[in-house]
Amino acid sequence: MRFVCVLVWMLVSPAVLALDLVADRSAIHYLSIKKGAVAEVGQFNTFNASLSESGQLQLEIDLSSVDSGIELRDQRMRDFLFEVARFPV
Repeated sequence: MRFVCVLVWMLVSPAVLALDLVADRSAIHYLSIKKGAVAEVGQFNTFNASLSESGQLQLEIDLSSVDSGIELRDQRMRDFLFEVARFPV
């Protein structure tokens, strides 16, 4: 399975100098391609992100919060792809 991570940041007004993502109004999705042709979208349910006044983005994703909609796949991604026991974020 090829794993493609897509993070899209929207431009903000120059008047906004710092930004904290609000978990209930923000989302981090990923796209995976199965068998070279089938695209599936998943998400991470737990993360923290902030954008400083200088424009530096800090993003921390709880990799155990991966959610593909299929629990067996999620467990395999946690164990084999992300190795969350060693790399939780």
